Amino acid sequence: MVFGVIVAAICVLGWIAFERRGGSLEASSDRAPGAHAEDESSTPLHTATQHPKERPKPKLQPKAYYASDSKNAFINSTIDELPNFLAPPDQAIARLRVLADAGNDDAKLELTRRLSGCTPRALRATQESDERLRWSLEMDQAKRDAGEEVRAIPFANGQGRIDRHLAERAACEALPAEVLENWLDPIDQVARSGDTYAMRYYAELVVNEYDSRDAVVADVDRAILRRDKARAYLQRAVDLGDSEALSDLADAYFNKQTSAPQLYAVDSFRAYLYAYAASFGPRRQYQNLDWIMSESAKALDTQQISDARKQGKRLYDACCR
Repeated sequence: MVFGVIVAAICVLGWIAFERRGGSLEASSDRAPGAHAEDESSTPLHTATQHPKERPKPKLQPKAYYASDSKNAFINSTIDELPNFLAPPDQAIARLRVLADAGNDDAKLELTRRLSGCTPRALRATQESDERLRWSLEMDQAKRDAGEEVRAIPFANGQGRIDRHLAERAACEALPAEVLENWLDPIDQVARSGDTYAMRYYAELVVNEYDSRDAVVADVDRAILRRDKARAYLQRAVDLGDSEALSDLADAYFNKQTSAPQLYAVDSFRAYLYAYAASFGPRRQYQNLDWIMSESAKALDTQQISDARKQGKRLYDACCR
């Protein structure tokens, strides 16, 4: 018992110390970003990406079918199709597990996405969201009863979201413990096959999962393993020519001015370097590369910005040209 307390204390102090250490790349260095001068394995997890990733175009195109109620959600489905959004959560997860076991990579990605809603953090977030929505609906109804004018919040839509979350929580509670425990395994399998979208999505899910130091401490061994794998996947995606991984790395090093755990310690030089490299690739609507560069530049001098641009251009040419 005493030993466990000592270990936990060491972990907490270690993570806090690493957060204060900051980045390690020398601004004037001509070294490629992948070649680090020192071990960064102990820097903390980074906060969740603030911009949603686009879903990849499925290799297997599901039939475009939109049922009027959930009972019809599987009509015209085949074994190679994913359940649509109208399918009841318990049935959808069951079907995705069958397809994933049969080797359907799209099903593995979707299964992990669904299971990510079953983690303690996700369940807590939806519960809090439902409580706020329920309170809002009750307040609006009270105003209506009093004859007051209220903002337009369709009750049916709000209640429908609450009911959907209830069904999702029930589906999560019914799942075997090992499925919940290993919810990242399906997407990890796809990432190991060389799918760069899966690599980037894995990293996004990991940083979304740990939203506080307490969350890291409570799961510190697994958090470190996941963090290291997320870092490796982002670098691997760059090596395989995925320019969006450059954008993800820019975001990972960017100073978000948050106390939440981070994937990497803040490093304005690297944030600028990766953002500049990513700027040569296709632009996505959600990307904030110009913002990252303009904000990161405030911590750099003219020579550092010049060096970051030179290295960033070389990195993009080697990665993605």
